[in-house]
Amino acid sequence: MRFGYQQKRLAPFMLARIKSWVIDHFMIFTFSTFVQFSLFSFYNEFIHQDLIINWPGFFTAYQINLSIFYLAYFFFMNYFFQGKTIGQVFVGIGSINNSNFSPKKISAWSSAQRSCANYLCFKLGFILFLIPLFNKKNLSLADFISQTHQSYSAYKVEQKEAA
Repeated sequence: MRFGYQQKRLAPFMLARIKSWVIDHFMIFTFSTFVQFSLFSFYNEFIHQDLIINWPGFFTAYQINLSIFYLAYFFFMNYFFQGKTIGQVFVGIGSINNSNFSPKKISAWSSAQRSCANYLCFKLGFILFLIPLFNKKNLSLADFISQTHQSYSAYKVEQKEAA
């Protein structure tokens, strides 16, 4: 199977997006699991000793906890850190608004749209995260909804100018 120039050029960018996705989800799952078990140990230690653990209730609380952290993580990271999450910072990519093409101008509405679209992809199945592989501009569902796109060239140029 031969790859054309277009596929060879886009492969590093798609690998950067995949690495960013893995890092972000690892951070979300780690933090929400830590908080859930901290709350569990607090309730177990300081609440009445006759408290019976209801495991289905525990997992429902974990799902609610995970949902809150998932939405909050993507909203606050995109809004307060110029369209970058922790995973995007590590790989050097970020979100750019299509209306003004500025990497540092992601609005609160756009951040809310991106976080809700990411949550929708997460809840409906991980297959929706593969949408960038099948369209010409490599836009994810979050990019379609919030009218943004991912770029690493704008952030690398900005870093070179700052140096």
